Amino acid sequence: MDNKFVLWDGLEQKMLPAGIHKFNFVFPLPYTCPPSYEGQLGYVRYYCKAKIDRPWKFDKTVIAGFTVLPHFDLNTIPYAANPVVKESSKNLGLLFKHGRLNVKASIPKYGYVPGESIDIQINFINESSRKVDCIDAKLIEYTIYEGRCSHYSHHPARKEHDRTVNKIKCDSKIEAKSSGSEILSLKVPPVVPSFNNCSIIQVNYMLKIKVDAHGFMNNTMSFDFPILIGTYPIVPRAIEPPAYPMAPPDYVAPPQPTAPPMEIFGPPPSYADCMFGQGTVALDDEDTKNAGNIGIARAISPYTIIVQASRRTKKSEL
Repeated sequence: MDNKFVLWDGLEQKMLPAGIHKFNFVFPLPYTCPPSYEGQLGYVRYYCKAKIDRPWKFDKTVIAGFTVLPHFDLNTIPYAANPVVKESSKNLGLLFKHGRLNVKASIPKYGYVPGESIDIQINFINESSRKVDCIDAKLIEYTIYEGRCSHYSHHPARKEHDRTVNKIKCDSKIEAKSSGSEILSLKVPPVVPSFNNCSIIQVNYMLKIKVDAHGFMNNTMSFDFPILIGTYPIVPRAIEPPAYPMAPPDYVAPPQPTAPPMEIFGPPPSYADCMFGQGTVALDDEDTKNAGNIGIARAISPYTIIVQASRRTKKSEL
């Protein structure tokens, strides 16, 4: 996206008198634009640039960045409200077996919005002679970067990067030769929603649960739950069970940006700072490098005020 138009061209009025002048403008943002994102190897940034073209003088440029958060409605994904259950069983120990540990982990749904908590329930049937020491849960952001190897090469490149969004660890009360359950709650912090509508950056989330039994070898059990992060929460409704049991998928496609429903129009929502911090509008063009009182002298007859809204996506060479 790179829109531009002239607010004042000096054709009707050759000179602006001293004082404060306001020029209103509107840039409609498409519903399908990806959200603002700050990653380890790339970013999606939006900015608005106003420039005064002055004949035989340095241009003046002002740049203001802004955040774009499209409407990602989790209700558009049919299975986002479905509960997820995974089971596993392991005979603990390596050379000397200690017995079997049966674990069933479940979460109430796939889809969440920042501020919600992921309620995790873990049921144990411990037939082994070892107690369960602890349970570790992490919400991890997975980012896929796609592009080319260098500025001079057209060979495609792909790189993946992950970072922990939130985590919790607790001790377990499950003793040897016993059964029971543990409940954990992991809050979703302010993060970018899941998205795959950008040509070079895709973001997904995974909940990883690890159960550690007492011992040193072959004593760990892990569960992976794909998680959808949206901006509009799931509306509770009756869920009909499927006619045939289905295994939970290992990947869930993020929702596509849509127009917000009419009932959510009103006072603007409150926003929290992203947990990974803010980005800076560090751009490559000369107008940005020389923003402020330093610019490029250009021979243009009238004074022209140009306002431009742009989206900038960039990543390092892979």
